[in-house]
Amino acid sequence: MDKERMKELNKTNEKYTLRGAMTIEELYQLLTERWNTELPAGPFVLKKGMMGTNIVFPTYQRIQPVVSVKGNTVVCKKTEGAQMKVLGVDHKDKNQRDAAFQGGKDAGGFLGGMKAAALGGVDYFIDVCNKLREILQDR
Repeated sequence: MDKERMKELNKTNEKYTLRGAMTIEELYQLLTERWNTELPAGPFVLKKGMMGTNIVFPTYQRIQPVVSVKGNTVVCKKTEGAQMKVLGVDHKDKNQRDAAFQGGKDAGGFLGGMKAAALGGVDYFIDVCNKLREILQDR
């Protein structure tokens, strides 16, 4: 694995500076209109909480992208999503990793399956950041 790929995998957040200020509701509307890629765990939602309003993406392999806006800065953070463990096993995460392993195995053999199961959540975060950058490039 090269140095650039390692740096990309270790990224915990990504910032985008816009030409003008935007509210989180405007960003949510823009994403709803322009997002044409299917997410592996379902659609993103606008969530209001004690710390403000954020756009929350679904958890995939324990990774949950959260997007916030302050003025003209958009931040996409990699957070660890909520877990539901039964007897010490998070079955949702296990099922997602098993499905990723099978899909990766079909595409690239056993090692492809291992890579998809191990790095699927991080690749999901990177894909969300790249799509967000693409959508915001004209803003």
